[in-house]
Amino acid sequence: MRSANGIAIGESVIFMHEKNPGVKPREVALVRLFNHGEGAKAIFLTDDKHLHRRPAVSPNGEWLAWQTNMTGNDEIFLAQINGTKKYNITNNSGVDGHPWFSRDGKWLVFESDRTGNMEIWKLNLETFETKQLTYGGNKYASRTPRW
Repeated sequence: MRSANGIAIGESVIFMHEKNPGVKPREVALVRLFNHGEGAKAIFLTDDKHLHRRPAVSPNGEWLAWQTNMTGNDEIFLAQINGTKKYNITNNSGVDGHPWFSRDGKWLVFESDRTGNMEIWKLNLETFETKQLTYGGNKYASRTPRW
């Protein structure tokens, strides 16, 4: 199993698994791997028919956020850490990506081009209100925001 962009969670890791590297369109699943060696167990958290990438885990380890194209354009989804209860939390015509949780787990910071330029935004995880944080005119594109 090929892996990239992993995040450790206790005794497991969540990583990106590309089904057929080099084939377009890309098919990348998020997988959680428990243990290692002969006792390893892999659980697919997403399908492998779309491009799911850039996983982020909440500080309390209960939530997973990631960037996906499964709605036709890049959005950020939120799910319980086991992959259930999936929600599209950005749901707009812009490209949204690179999610990252605040240290208190109340906010998600991400990049979006919903205003025409790639800027940094934050989303309140209780109210789902968003607020633009930067106004740099693409200056912040693909810089992977970190809280």
